[in-house]
Amino acid sequence: MLLVARAARALRPAPRRSPVRMLASRMPTLELRDASTKNIVPVENEKPLKWYACGPTVYDATHLGHARTYVTLDLVRRAAETIGGATIDFAMGVTDIDDKIIKRAAELGMEPLELARVEEANFFEDLERLGCREPTLVLRVSEHIEDIVQFTQEVVEQGYGYTTTDGSVWFDVAKLGGAYGAFAEGRGTSTAAAQAAALIEEDPASASDNKRDQRDFALWKAVWKSKFYGAFDLHAINATPARWRGDAGSSALDSASTDTWKAAKEGEISWPSPWGAGRPGWHIECSAMTRAAFGQHLDLHAGGVDLAFPHHENEIAQWRGCNADLTGTWCSCWLHTGHLHIEGRKMSKSLKNFVTVRELLDGEDAVDPEAFRIFCGLHRYASTVSYSRVKLAEADAARRDFDASLRAARTALSGDLSRAPRRWTDRERALHEAHRSAQKTFAATLLDDANLPEALQALLDLATRLRQHCLEAATERRDVVPEPVNAAAAFLAGSLRDLGLVETAGAWDGVSSSSKEDSDDGALEALVAFRGTLRKAALEARDDDSKLKLRGAVLAESDKMRDAEFLVKRGLALVDTPDGETLVQPRVAEAAKPKAPKAEAPAAFDYSHTPPEELYTVGEFAGRYGTFDESGLPLTDASGEPVSKSQRKKLKKRLDVHAKKWAGAASAA
Repeated sequence: MLLVARAARALRPAPRRSPVRMLASRMPTLELRDASTKNIVPVENEKPLKWYACGPTVYDATHLGHARTYVTLDLVRRAAETIGGATIDFAMGVTDIDDKIIKRAAELGMEPLELARVEEANFFEDLERLGCREPTLVLRVSEHIEDIVQFTQEVVEQGYGYTTTDGSVWFDVAKLGGAYGAFAEGRGTSTAAAQAAALIEEDPASASDNKRDQRDFALWKAVWKSKFYGAFDLHAINATPARWRGDAGSSALDSASTDTWKAAKEGEISWPSPWGAGRPGWHIECSAMTRAAFGQHLDLHAGGVDLAFPHHENEIAQWRGCNADLTGTWCSCWLHTGHLHIEGRKMSKSLKNFVTVRELLDGEDAVDPEAFRIFCGLHRYASTVSYSRVKLAEADAARRDFDASLRAARTALSGDLSRAPRRWTDRERALHEAHRSAQKTFAATLLDDANLPEALQALLDLATRLRQHCLEAATERRDVVPEPVNAAAAFLAGSLRDLGLVETAGAWDGVSSSSKEDSDDGALEALVAFRGTLRKAALEARDDDSKLKLRGAVLAESDKMRDAEFLVKRGLALVDTPDGETLVQPRVAEAAKPKAPKAEAPAAFDYSHTPPEELYTVGEFAGRYGTFDESGLPLTDASGEPVSKSQRKKLKKRLDVHAKKWAGAASAA
């Protein structure tokens, strides 16, 4: 049910542009640190940017290592567009031809491209659930074979590629001299041997005894497949122009019989080319597809840091070879996201230590998708992140904090606002200052190399201040001044939307899933006010017996309410201050608390050996009373205050019962 009255809705403008975008239009553009040069590069906002991201090899489920990369890139993309004012044509490559796909398809009894389409659809569905925007262009390798063959031909023509006896085409790294190695130092692969080892680790097809240099990598991998294409006419292939074959004289095929070719395995897939049936090499895919989509130059190229070497290194090499340009710049800025580690190791399918996106979102202890977005945003994009349930719980607590703050603001602005005060006090000025500070910090930190953790912290600080402002008003049973609350909440919700946290931001409009599920919207604020009033009354009741009884019962119920299920569900905690006030703060996630050893319940005191006159000096009564009459009945408490008549009656009744038990035990003995 929508709680915000017409007057409250009238306060909210319906801006055509995000409030953050309007602010950013007056600020510098986003600046990112280029991973290849380590220099700061401005991200232009005067023309559409050409941004390419290496996408998945679609043969299995999307895991959190993938998700961390693509959610983080989505956050940076949104910052560039919403805060930096940029227009971006965002292309993502999809490797739908690969040995892993062929192997997995054979295991499942599927055609390779059939499996690739299924897993590609699952991949984009997973990203959509995590709040990622769709790419402007999706570039599939299988749909760019002609572009790849053409690119390879040009590399060969320029003298940077050569064929081997099996019909494969290789890039000649030595021809680049010192122009090769933009990312080698970052990977710790300064020697040729280390480079070769890393290359083979990432692309086993690059291991060959036929290569001129161990650093060389495959542009086209030969596969002889007469089953699919009939008997290949080797003489016709040999008759192709020498410029297609990369040699000045006879073709490498002239000296090779058909049985020197790799036999195609059942279910493999290949395409014809000037060098014979085969498939693209790993690195050539991105170079050819980006040229087909964007032309000769890119503004931004992104991917996981593990792709820096050899993949991105070899993409640069291919561009240089194709254009015979050893000094030019193909891409203005390279952006690499850090690894996601689990148990100290990179999360990956090859190590079999991964958690899939669907296990995270649909399994036991399922995590809210926007909590995972916040988890990614709480780390710098280039940093290594350690995955743990504790950190996810912390991110979810932040999400709940945003949600609770926006709901508190909605509730505070409900009702007839024409009767609300308009005069600002120090409270309103403090909220306004917190809003302006958050607005400035949020934009400035995102523009500074997409500093997502600092930007989120600015929003969290504002959320805490806004919620406390509204809850204090509820506790004190007074109306808020609407304007500063509305402005702060609108900015907070707008900023969350700009980061793709749409469900969380929906709490401001009453359309988030959590708002739909919680039919007791506003109950929290009412509960806080009710509990605070009762607690204060109980604390003031000190003198007579009935008040003491009321005091104990109310305080006990107040303590019990701290662990109410709906508070735990919302990630909130009630905190009592020394002056009797009640504050609402984020609840520390249970997973984050160190588990204390379970204390054993103290054994009940055995009064069977206590004489009646000593009953009120031991066990639960020890230290409670100061003076006693001759029978052991208390006359005053420990502070010297007389025990009331009604209390003495209760004490005497218990003393009499104990005296009878004592006498009975003595006679039996």
